[in-house]
Amino acid sequence: QIVDNETFWSAAHIWQKLCFTVKEARRVNLQSIVHEKTISAAMKKGGPLNLPIHREDLPSDVRMELNELEREEANNFIAIGMEPCLDFQKLLATKKLNDRITLFSKMIAKERTRLEEEIHTDTP
Repeated sequence: QIVDNETFWSAAHIWQKLCFTVKEARRVNLQSIVHEKTISAAMKKGGPLNLPIHREDLPSDVRMELNELEREEANNFIAIGMEPCLDFQKLLATKKLNDRITLFSKMIAKERTRLEEEIHTDTP
């Protein structure tokens, strides 16, 4: 239970670590997809695979697809509302503990709603 500044910042720190973990997991997943598409495109050229594969060596349609994937993921990440730095700037800028708790509660509630919707979407 959050009863003072110390317990608030302790909880906020845990939440921020979770946000960073989610961000890193999404980054790793995207990087995996980008690598797969990059290697696949490079192998379609035929002949020996020249490593490292540079994006500028790929066909323009593949480069555009990769750029769009990265843009889409960035937009999706912003949309889920778990940006670990900007949201915490808001918490730092909020002066009163009760106002910080309200803002923090909204952040957690938003993520809970998103996860519940994701569960219902994934359920057959």
